[in-house]
Amino acid sequence: MRMFADALSAAALRGATILDVGGTRAYWETWARLLPPGVVARIDVVNLPEQMRDLAGRSLEIDGIPVRFIAANLLDGPSPALDARYDVVHCISVIEHVGDAAAQRAFADALRRLGDRLWVQTPAKEFPLEAHFRLPFFAWWPLTLRAFFNWRFRLGVMPRHRSWPEAVAFCRSTRLLAHRVFSRLFPSCRLWTERVLLLPKCYIATDLPSPHAPWLFLTAAIDHRNCAGAMFSTEDRLRQYLGAFRFFLRALRRHPDRIRGIVLCEDAGGDPAPFRALVDRELPPALRARVELLFLPTDGFLPEKGKSYNEMRSIDIALDRSALVGPGDLVLKMTGRYPQHDLARTLRDLSRAAAAASPLQVCCYVWPRIRTRWNKSQIPLVDTRRIAFRASAWRESFAGVYRTADNDAGRYFESIVFDLFRQHRNTPGWVAGFTRPPLILAPPGHRKYLFGHAIPPSLGRLHSLLAYLYLRLIAPFSRETDRFGP
Repeated sequence: MRMFADALSAAALRGATILDVGGTRAYWETWARLLPPGVVARIDVVNLPEQMRDLAGRSLEIDGIPVRFIAANLLDGPSPALDARYDVVHCISVIEHVGDAAAQRAFADALRRLGDRLWVQTPAKEFPLEAHFRLPFFAWWPLTLRAFFNWRFRLGVMPRHRSWPEAVAFCRSTRLLAHRVFSRLFPSCRLWTERVLLLPKCYIATDLPSPHAPWLFLTAAIDHRNCAGAMFSTEDRLRQYLGAFRFFLRALRRHPDRIRGIVLCEDAGGDPAPFRALVDRELPPALRARVELLFLPTDGFLPEKGKSYNEMRSIDIALDRSALVGPGDLVLKMTGRYPQHDLARTLRDLSRAAAAASPLQVCCYVWPRIRTRWNKSQIPLVDTRRIAFRASAWRESFAGVYRTADNDAGRYFESIVFDLFRQHRNTPGWVAGFTRPPLILAPPGHRKYLFGHAIPPSLGRLHSLLAYLYLRLIAPFSRETDRFGP
């Protein structure tokens, strides 16, 4: 239940309706206090008529949350007492009791039809001690032998059936699921595995975001107005931003449990209409609420100060104005102009860093120092095309620092972050947790440099190939010393 409460908090829901399939009054009287305040508006508990008894049709208030009790069988079709859709469907240890494989498939379809998001848990068939009868590997025994033990003995938490046909029918309807079978019933969900002594004890299928899932924070400046460090025309930049935005929207659709949502921040007077149209076209209604478009006024946009100044300023303002990102939320800031093709690796690295450094404050990638006879004095570099931080950590350490950024003075976003990292090198939660630089392939026409000098466009593709080979083959195995420099 604590995992469910954490996932509800990470989903940024407000006034959500929950359908609890197979639940009881005692369950919510025990666990409703763990639900985050203000998130749940109503809970509907549906169960079989013989399980409801005198609760059917009643409404109670448990820990300040209205709870309705409904008697219905989802396998009999839609019930008029239920809503057409719920924000979350919650189902604990029920699907293994509905019958054979066809009944379980129909039950899973009914859950998906009723809920925008799912939280379905079932005991693992692979666990040595069967969860209901409490006998070793009981789920793997032949049906006749299982029915005999249920007919002759009262085992575990299951009742004894004194009639042989009833014992056979009961054991046939109790069908535990293996990992492969359970994943096929919920193909759009991520499967979490709870383990005991490294053995799978139960599985949870959910599309609620993980507690460590970040907000993708995309920065954009469509009309750069000759800003120092910016490239391409306004039309080309708009096309690039829309292409990258489509990429990240599709990533949210594929991984709704690993990404809390997307915040696009534009500070150069762009038009939000094509971005809103893209959200409506690419995402289902349940996910559109997890996308926020912040098009900031251009009063403080100063082209002469350079790209870093305006980008850091826009992050300051957007974090204060965002209706979705809370102070303790994890934010993954990325460039909004190019898609990052290894986004899945980045999310995995960030999840591991957040689990290891509790609480994670700032996470970025520091280019390694590679000592050779030619570059003995080379210092590491911080990659700010992708940097993760708690919103509160940004306000404490980064807010207002953009005023020191100046292209002419050589003060870039990268150098500012590098200096802050050196200051906080012993501060808990400040980690260089990404294992690879982001895989971002620049489009044709992007200026490329070699040893600090611009190279001709004819060598651009060769440069991209060499950079890709370096990132994939050399950098992962390079000798790193003193990641934060002297």
